Amino acid sequence: ETFIVDQASQRIKTSTLYGDGNGRAAWARLNALDTEGQWTVQVAVGGKQYAGRYTLIPLQLQTSLSNDLGISMRRYAGSSSEVYASSGVPLSLALDLSGFLPPLTEKLRPWLNLSSVQIPNVYLFSSSALFRQAIAATGVTDVGPLVAGIYRPSGRYRGVYATLNTFNSETVKTVIHEYVHLLVSETAPTADIPAWLNEGLATYLETHIGPDFGA
Repeated sequence: ETFIVDQASQRIKTSTLYGDGNGRAAWARLNALDTEGQWTVQVAVGGKQYAGRYTLIPLQLQTSLSNDLGISMRRYAGSSSEVYASSGVPLSLALDLSGFLPPLTEKLRPWLNLSSVQIPNVYLFSSSALFRQAIAATGVTDVGPLVAGIYRPSGRYRGVYATLNTFNSETVKTVIHEYVHLLVSETAPTADIPAWLNEGLATYLETHIGPDFGA
């Protein structure tokens, strides 16, 4: 997962791949922030050169506009969650995360044995400034300067809120982290859970579950 910013017509990355026991090698290109346009992949095997070309175009999704949080956001009604994305958030990420929480719930079940009463919305922001402006509209103003995500367990703005990271895997980990908080809060809304347990659990599970979702 690499954020490509290099100039056009330049070789930007070279990797050596080794075959498995059956002589097979594979890789995947994972990032929603690559520049639109024509791309080429060159493969050398046993002294022979192969080239594959593809065109990257913007994803087209049916969205509607929302200004409920004081900023303009695109709303996408996915298979299980509504995803709200600020300007600068790739719609491909919104599409990926729209069906993310049900399989995440199943992955978390052996660890927590918890499931949400209702799958929450997901709110994505391309910058810390937009994130803070939006969560302030929900009544949350006491977050530290390094906080990249929060959760709202109830009310009109119930959901998971995350700031976009250059690497999608970090965004996925933030969503997992905040969703764990939301599940624990729903289950024990009045319990005085120690911070070391609450934060430790969310951090532990984002690390262990994240790789199952490409992080």
